[in-house]
Amino acid sequence: MTERIKSLREEMIKEGLDAWLVPSGDPHLSEYVADHWKARAWLSGFTGSAGTLLVTRAEAFLWTDGRYFVQAEHELAGTGIHLMKMATPGFPTLLEWLERNLTEEARIGLDATLYSAASLKEYEKKLEPKKVTVVGKFDLPGRIWTDRPAIPATDVFVHEATYAGFTPAEKLSQIRGALAREKADQYLLSALDGIAWLFNIRGDDVQNNPVSIAYARVGKEDAELFIAPAKTGREVLAHLAENGVKVSPYEDVQTSLGRLPAGSRVVYDPKLTNAALVKALPAACIPMETDDFVVKAKAVKSAVEIENLKRCQARDGAAMVRFLMWLERTMEKQIESGDSPRVTEMDVVTRLSELRAALPLSRGESFDTIAAYGPNAAMMHYTATPESHAVLEPHGLLLVDSGGQYLDGTTDITRTIALGPVTDEERTACTLTLQSHIGLARAHFLEGSTGSNLDVLARLPMWRNGMDYKCGTGHGVGYFLSVHEGPQGFRQTHSPVKLEPGMIITNEPGVYRAGRFGVRTENTVLVVPSCQTEDGSFLKLETISCCPIDVRTLELARLSADERDWLNDYHSFVFGMVSPHLDASETAWLRNATASV
Repeated sequence: MTERIKSLREEMIKEGLDAWLVPSGDPHLSEYVADHWKARAWLSGFTGSAGTLLVTRAEAFLWTDGRYFVQAEHELAGTGIHLMKMATPGFPTLLEWLERNLTEEARIGLDATLYSAASLKEYEKKLEPKKVTVVGKFDLPGRIWTDRPAIPATDVFVHEATYAGFTPAEKLSQIRGALAREKADQYLLSALDGIAWLFNIRGDDVQNNPVSIAYARVGKEDAELFIAPAKTGREVLAHLAENGVKVSPYEDVQTSLGRLPAGSRVVYDPKLTNAALVKALPAACIPMETDDFVVKAKAVKSAVEIENLKRCQARDGAAMVRFLMWLERTMEKQIESGDSPRVTEMDVVTRLSELRAALPLSRGESFDTIAAYGPNAAMMHYTATPESHAVLEPHGLLLVDSGGQYLDGTTDITRTIALGPVTDEERTACTLTLQSHIGLARAHFLEGSTGSNLDVLARLPMWRNGMDYKCGTGHGVGYFLSVHEGPQGFRQTHSPVKLEPGMIITNEPGVYRAGRFGVRTENTVLVVPSCQTEDGSFLKLETISCCPIDVRTLELARLSADERDWLNDYHSFVFGMVSPHLDASETAWLRNATASV
């Protein structure tokens, strides 16, 4: 890593730059990116999905959030890169650091294709008082990354309307309605999951994310998809043509935008559109910034999507039950024999992958499975590897966070499992985590509430005991798309996004103790109507994940009567949804796992 950063500094000096920024995204500002754009990981060694590397001529710093503090400390050890903990007292933000430490008239470089129009504008505004120049025309890592992976080009396939709910033509009509309301002529879209949703296409360009590298433009009467020609076969081209979509090469997007007629009113989301793309618009066009049309449209799932997703969750729950049975029996055999092959975190990852792959409509995993035993679970996004993983022992806790991609939905679920005796501290953490989970799961709330309004319901049981978790409580989930989908979520930071019926969100509080253990209980919930009174319309959360919670980890006496009722009702729901997908022995195991407490 030190040699790579040294080479980067040499390129900085050639261009007269005092600092260089390396974010985590790609030109589509994705959370999860193809290997071609993992320059930050290549330069720093930090492999988390979120973070920004700053390299100056003398030092290097990496900013990341609370999910990755433990992981980053481990991966940055020995690199000389300083960890900067976001939202933590004593640590400045990246912009604050730049404002304080860059000299007058310094030059800071970045690749403008990797920064949103909004973020680049903020950098320029904040650094203007010191007359700092932000240079966005270079890709310095690309000059020194000699074995850089190519931009992926997997085949695209059609996501049939049977699963998608609406045809692309119907969705385009919805988007053109938004165009008309904004009195705009063109809509620019670059988010990969949004493009996949709008045109009912999927691909495999990004691991665990069924998307294809592409841009899109929607006019009042036409639509254009910019994608590598080799990726679109005859069936896909016919599908797009039938829905009024023209196909052009991926690299032609800036040239095509440059040909838009003078006076065209072009709408785009500055938070989701890279700065270089916006700069490609002709000066005679009228740029119009707004919240992305597709983000809002796909956040509220259709009736078809919801029914499909519930069936998907039941099948996924069956895979989880089979996994829990396998783990329990394998650990029992290991204890009895004493010389059986030891179960490892990697075995857990492999077994879950096999079980999900055997399910109907399966299209792989929705993210890399987190199988974390003991201290490893304190790292929220820990990943076991063949080179570094733990052996499971018949005591303590195993945290398993996993999910699947299916033609009829995306799943994300976490369970914390007792492998044998657990300590009092672990049991208390598991119980408080469940109480936090239930506190949010039972919410009834006034229409117009946001996820920020509700986040405290999950934290109260923790706060009463002087505890907290340094992350949001839940994120939106896509439909056979990204496992992390905005704009809805449960978090402490302010969000203006109102929760609406049809939104899907995770509920996943947890406790993380560095060097000791980690606990998380995660289900997916659906926002649904609750009741109408003289005080207004009320909503509630319907849990749709289907997997038993390990009561062996709990201090049951600590649960209130209402909390016990919730747990028993949930387990009754799980048995009803999952048992039709199981054989007799699996059903018997599930009946025991969901017995009333």
